[in-house]
Amino acid sequence: MTLARSQGGDAEDVGYRLLGADQWSSQGVSKMFLCMSNELSTTKILFCPAEYESSYRQAASTFAGAQPPYSTNVAYINDLNVSYFTGVDAQETSPRLFLAGDHNIGGDANPPQTAFSYQTSLMTTAGIGFAVWLGTNWMTDKGPAFMANQHNQQGNVGLADGSVECFNRSQFQNALRNSGDTGRAPGMFRAATGIGPAPGPGCNRIQLP
Repeated sequence: MTLARSQGGDAEDVGYRLLGADQWSSQGVSKMFLCMSNELSTTKILFCPAEYESSYRQAASTFAGAQPPYSTNVAYINDLNVSYFTGVDAQETSPRLFLAGDHNIGGDANPPQTAFSYQTSLMTTAGIGFAVWLGTNWMTDKGPAFMANQHNQQGNVGLADGSVECFNRSQFQNALRNSGDTGRAPGMFRAATGIGPAPGPGCNRIQLP
């Protein structure tokens, strides 16, 4: 997320999302994960078995962006082949920053009723906001949390130190407060709904699929 394509990364897709008809015209977290295709054992690792949007999201079976006619493989094309957000500022020197996690996050209630980034199979871009600034300060009973439609109001988050933790609402919000991501300008990332009048000193930018 922090390296240019010329250096083997995909910084050019940070803050941008397009569900193209093929891999080359698409933008978003799918392209960020594509940079790691040599290290990932299978595309299925990018798709949660409990995915709540499985009516139009689909696990790919190959990182190839196109398949010959009559192939039974599912090509890896765009963000609808992915279940996880990316923390676009994650780096090893800040081990508590979010690297990736379950995408069913909202902030309008406890538990959230609407995901920050929702879409239908007919939409080419996210409905609310796929590039979200989570901040560190939220209104009572609101703010970033996992919805009830997957993992029972809990979610898995991979951290920059390589560990993975399962968070409920309070644990998730405490982890954001303690991520160490302070003083960063949000740029084009929009403040998440339900955070109150001020997002706080932390940024915690995530990009949703």
